[in-house]
Amino acid sequence: MEYTSTIDKEKKIIIVRLAGSLTEKDLAPIVLKTRLKAKKLKYKIIFDFRNTDNYISIVDACNWILDHYEKVDANLKLIQTAHITNKKDKDFFQFVETVFSNRGATIKLFEDEKAAIKWLTSDQ
Repeated sequence: MEYTSTIDKEKKIIIVRLAGSLTEKDLAPIVLKTRLKAKKLKYKIIFDFRNTDNYISIVDACNWILDHYEKVDANLKLIQTAHITNKKDKDFFQFVETVFSNRGATIKLFEDEKAAIKWLTSDQ
C-alpha cells in the first residue's frame, strides 16, 4: 500500500491519500501516526480510500478502536475524521462509520473531498 500525507495549515486538516491493497497491518501504523500528529497540532483528518482495495475484515473493523487507539490514547478516537471511499467499498466504510460512532468516535463518510472539507471546517 502506498500513501501520501499533506497538511493544509489554513484549514487545519491532515489529508492522507491511500492507494493499493488496504490491510490492517499496513494501515494501522499510518492511522496511528496521523492521529497522534493531528492531536498534537489540534487538526482534523481526511483519510482518502478511493484508490484502495479493502482487505480489512468486519471483525478487525469492530475491534479497531480498542486494538489501535485505546491502548495508546483513548482520546485519539475523538479527532474529527472524514473517510472518503470508492463505490465498491462503500458498504464496508458505512459499517466502519457506524461502529466507530457507536464507540464514541467523531467520523463521517463521504464520496468526495470537497464535501469532507466542508464538514470538517463548518462550525458544529
